Amino acid sequence: MAYTTIDDPGSNVSAFTYAGNSSANRTLTGVGFDPDLFWIKQRGGNQGHLVMDTVKGNDIYQPLTQDANNANTGIAELSDIGTIRSTADGFLLGAANESAHNGNGSNYISWCWEADTAFSNDASATSVGSIDSAGRVNTDAGFSIIGWTGNGTNATIAHGLGAVPKMIWFKSRSTTENWNVYHANTGNTHYTELNTGIAATDHARFQDTTPTSTVFSVSGTNAVNHENNPMIAYCWAEIPGYSKIGTYEGQNVVDNVFIHLGFRPEIVFFKNVDDATSWKIFDAGRDPFNDGTGTILSGNENNAEDDNTAYNMNFVSNGIKMRGQNNNINKVNTYIYAAWAKNPFVNSKGIPANAV
Repeated sequence: MAYTTIDDPGSNVSAFTYAGNSSANRTLTGVGFDPDLFWIKQRGGNQGHLVMDTVKGNDIYQPLTQDANNANTGIAELSDIGTIRSTADGFLLGAANESAHNGNGSNYISWCWEADTAFSNDASATSVGSIDSAGRVNTDAGFSIIGWTGNGTNATIAHGLGAVPKMIWFKSRSTTENWNVYHANTGNTHYTELNTGIAATDHARFQDTTPTSTVFSVSGTNAVNHENNPMIAYCWAEIPGYSKIGTYEGQNVVDNVFIHLGFRPEIVFFKNVDDATSWKIFDAGRDPFNDGTGTILSGNENNAEDDNTAYNMNFVSNGIKMRGQNNNINKVNTYIYAAWAKNPFVNSKGIPANAV
């Protein structure tokens, strides 16, 4: 039986690096697909994170954090940095010398995912979900972007994946609610926040109900279903050999934790869910060689990337070998993670793939 259905992960996910040059109407190519979700961060400076998607529409971005002098409270979507949109093999940056995404002399990372097919659900017609939803979905890669108008009550929303999502990011588009995260390994009774470092917190945001292969559940809480406000959710299901969404126990011991993924990763997100610590993001775009990957960015902080050896780890052909002891990745605590592949360990023909 085939191990994976995705022999070329790079057609669905990419950690894409580029150098800013302050030119207007700049089209970047080389992502490998037309991204429907792309998240940009300046690597060497304290500019904030920018999150764009093709469901909200061209030129609209959702800041994940504010500048270095402001608290990381939730931020409503904005459109004040000029044209920024997905293109056939990358994205267009229309504003000249915009330091958050194209400053001269700055280096950048963009984490990109593809959701290639339009999706729409009329809840009253299909009897799937209790609120109409629409967006884009990539069932092959287990990813969808779903929008709806919140109604301030318990509701179910169709996600289009045809599989159970194991991680969902929620954001109220026009208000300053924090980014809420559902993760299967913190369960349906707890949430974390992508733009803060809070530990897993008990609350009925998801109606204490696990998503199904057709819908996810939200309460009337503003963060996940704000009345009369546009909402957005990014949903991921696991695809063997391509994505893994799971948990591990830190050991606070060098060379003692191995996370089996079934692939060499392209992008990995980590979160200590017992303590108030930052989300940490590692990727093969910034660290392409298997030499003790340790260059991190914090999802909920504006800080420049950090290559402290306490974060060292190896991306190997079938997972991740921890080499460091930092509290954000390897304290004696419980951690959640989400990872996407650079190379499957075994391809769709059952043949071991070559990890580069």
